[in-house]
Amino acid sequence: MFVWVPDVEDKAGLFNLEMNSEKVVHFYTLIPLYREELDYKVKHGEEELLNRLNKIGVTDVLNLTRKNSCKKMFGLF
Repeated sequence: MFVWVPDVEDKAGLFNLEMNSEKVVHFYTLIPLYREELDYKVKHGEEELLNRLNKIGVTDVLNLTRKNSCKKMFGLF
């Protein structure tokens, strides 16, 4: 899993929910990763992985049939 801040315009407004003066709740999104994507993140960094995920249209909504953004095709990569 990849823990990330939700992709919304008002990150401060949605990301932080002040319960009282001493307690704030922070919201994150979880993105399930394939093994190849995790390996890619370790090797190239999270920004590069996010670029790949964005390129194939990965969102905060869970898609059990989404494509692997780092899968090798025909042994070319």
